[in-house]
Amino acid sequence: MIEKMAKAGDKHKVKFSCAGPEAALDFSFSGIKTAVMYYCKGKRMSAKLKADLAASFQESVINVLIKKSLLACKQKKVTQLLVGGGVAANSTLRDKLIASAKLVKVNCFFPQIHLCMDNAAMIAGFAAAVYKTGASSGNDLNR
Repeated sequence: MIEKMAKAGDKHKVKFSCAGPEAALDFSFSGIKTAVMYYCKGKRMSAKLKADLAASFQESVINVLIKKSLLACKQKKVTQLLVGGGVAANSTLRDKLIASAKLVKVNCFFPQIHLCMDNAAMIAGFAAAVYKTGASSGNDLNR
């Protein structure tokens, strides 16, 4: 949905940040989500503004994902990167990450789009399959 709305928007309209410390591999999306909420507060949300917000949000998130992913590759001295989860279906991320990775000699791989889904759904599917085999845990499981 974000990618679809972003196509009609201006990615430079609003500057959002979610990067965290410059050299760290950590990042958080809670800050950018809060920034979007406060930006929207009290505004009349036209279709154009929604598109601009989607484009600006997408641009910020993609840029930090690329930056941190390639930093991790550099720090860990790896030359192959596999991207998964629901965000891997975003064609803008795919195009920009593949191009950026190529510049630093990292091969970037994505599953076919129909296989890109939310990790929670994959975990639930796996758990259901394991449960069907009869495996279970006690009520004291806390990890």
